[in-house]
Amino acid sequence: MVRLRGLVGRVKFQGLKVISSDLQEGEEIVKFINQEIEELQDAARELGFGKLNGFSIFGEERSLSVMKGEALLVDTDRADWQQLFGHFTYWKGYCVLGVILIFLASILSYIAFFTGLLDYFAPEPRAYLPALLYLIGAGLLTVAKSRWAYRL
Repeated sequence: MVRLRGLVGRVKFQGLKVISSDLQEGEEIVKFINQEIEELQDAARELGFGKLNGFSIFGEERSLSVMKGEALLVDTDRADWQQLFGHFTYWKGYCVLGVILIFLASILSYIAFFTGLLDYFAPEPRAYLPALLYLIGAGLLTVAKSRWAYRL
């Protein structure tokens, strides 16, 4: 896992139960988060959002960012917020699948145009499958970078 700049500690939780924690105050943080989530859900509904995916609370010295059952406590001045939000929103599965599809499309393109293995197809149909795989792979790589419902 990539080390986030300015990270003080992390707490993984489910409901009120702490799964793992780098901090001694892990249980207190989870209790605080559960109190805040109810208030923030109401505020999100008032703003027109159906649900709250995560939130950040900024302080002078330390800040707390919560999403997907994980709370990160960071040093406010040293934190790289772009990297932090990317940590929460990056979909590794889509990224891996996109790379695999592009690799497969490259192999099929080579086979279709530089070998005689697919000569029984007309020239155009040989290019359809690799082109489609390139498009899907590029789409998956794009989607892996961010999330449609991302609101923080």
